[in-house]
Amino acid sequence: MLSEHEMDAVLHALGNESRRRMLDIVKERPGIAVGALAREFDVSRIAVMKHLAVLEEANLIISEKDGRTRKLY
Repeated sequence: MLSEHEMDAVLHALGNESRRRMLDIVKERPGIAVGALAREFDVSRIAVMKHLAVLEEANLIISEKDGRTRKLY
C-alpha cells in the first residue's frame, strides 16, 4: 500500500496530460531514449526532463544510463 506522500506524488504526476502521454509512449516503446521521447513533444528537452523527474519521483518510470544515452522504462 502506498503512503500518503507516495499517493500524492502519483496523483500529481498523472494530473498532467503530457506526463500521461509520456507514460503511454514509454509503455509502447520500452527502452526509448530521452532524446527520442523529447522529439515527440513540442517543448524543450529541459521541459521533458522536468516532466520525467516528476514521473521518476512517483516511481512511475525508470531511467537507466546507457553510455551517453538515458533509456526509459
